[in-house]
Amino acid sequence: MNLTLYTRTDCCLCLEAGALMEGAGIAYTPVNIEADLTLIQRFGDLIPVVENPRTGDTLSWPFDVNRLRVLINDQ
Repeated sequence: MNLTLYTRTDCCLCLEAGALMEGAGIAYTPVNIEADLTLIQRFGDLIPVVENPRTGDTLSWPFDVNRLRVLINDQ
């Protein structure tokens, strides 16, 4: 399953979150929120945010691999 990683351009924390996920072998799809007013209003300064698209559950930074795995397995 792919998680969604909400990001912004030139966001060093977003790069760090992506690297954490890649290093753990967690598949994700990056989505830059800057072109979508709804996403900007929803996430704003919380970026990076990772979302389980199946459940709609989210994690805001900082998160770790253990929390990501719980998010993936959350039913």
